Formats: sequence, C-alpha cells, structure tokens
Amino acid sequence: VIDFFTQCLCLYEGVDRDENGELPAFVPLPWAENALRRCFGWVIFSPQHNRWVMRHRKAFWWLSKKNTKTPVGAGVGLYLFNGMGELGQHVGYTARDGTQAERMQTHGRIMAENSPYFGPMFESGELNYNKTKKTLTHLPTNSTAELITGDNAKSQDGFNGSMILDECHLITDQQGKIVNKSGLSRAQSLVFGISTAGDEDSVFGRKRYDYGKEGE
Repeated sequence: VIDFFTQCLCLYEGVDRDENGELPAFVPLPWAENALRRCFGWVIFSPQHNRWVMRHRKAFWWLSKKNTKTPVGAGVGLYLFNGMGELGQHVGYTARDGTQAERMQTHGRIMAENSPYFGPMFESGELNYNKTKKTLTHLPTNSTAELITGDNAKSQDGFNGSMILDECHLITDQQGKIVNKSGLSRAQSLVFGISTAGDEDSVFGRKRYDYGKEGE
C-alpha cells in the first residue's frame, strides 16, 4: 500500500510542479504511513476463501484538521478500487450528505487523472468517469468507485463493497447500521472512516470514536 501511494498517486492541491511539469508523489506523513501499514499489512488466513485476506474489516482514523485527511481517504479509496489486484471491486464514497461525500470522491478522481499510473488508463479508455452517475469504472477488472449519498440512508442498503466515510463523526446511527452491513459477503472489503472526533455524542461516528478510546 505504501508503494501504491508513493509510486501511483500524486498530490495536486497546494503543491508546485517540478521543472518537468510533474506533480510530487504522494508520500504519506509518518502517522498515515503507520496507519496504512497496520490497516493493510496485517493479514489472516481465511478458510472460507482459502487464501490470505486483510485482518481488519473496519478502520476509523481520528485526527485534527489540516492533516491531509481528504487526500489520504481518497488514496485509500483508489487503493481498494484498483491497487489490490482484486476483480470486481466496488468502492462507495459516503458521508452525512451528498456534498461531503462528493468532495472526497472528486479529490480521488482528480488525483487519478493526474496520476502516472491511472493517467494513461484514462487516455486508453480502460478507465472512465461517468459524470451523470458519478462513477469511476475500470473496465478490465469491472471495478467501480461511486458516489453514495448519505442524504437518503436507505439508498445505501445492499451495497456490496468497501465504504469510504468522510467526516464520519457526523454519520447517524441509521446510516451507520447500513454502512456496517456493506461488503459482508466479500473477501476483502473495508469500512474506512477518517474524521475529526466531533462532539455529537448520539451519532454513529462519535460512538465509534468512544469505542476506540475504551480500548487504549
């Protein structure tokens, strides 16, 4: 996963291109590298699927503002979408409302368009983005990365894939119950939330934060 970030992704916001016009590689900050290694580097053997799979199926990362939350979340979405070598991957970007969810999905799409790895795929046509459906599709593997709005929680019910949760401290309990069921039948799906902690004690995201604090 660290190789994918540093070799296949690049930063594009608040950075300068080099003398060759290239954007800088996405080198995760130390906290992000440590968390990525823990999340994706720990595997267990699955008798059900007869292979090694990710040990973690849920990951919630809590940190203060201005710590590259959106780029990291977008990068994790792209890694799940295409970096793991799985066929038919499905990644959904969600948040409490559609505007929040679209912000991270858009960041991932623009990151991919400027990427030395994904860029040529756009040019060849094997990777395309449907503006109407707001879905990124990799045709050779039939994988998708789509926008799933949180405005109507029931619209997410039945989604079979990984979920990227932006500002998950605002996600309601109703939406959280549906998110928790996503990807249960898949070998390597992940519910991934990245956020500040917030202060709304009654919502799903804050409860996940409190649960994590209890395990310290």
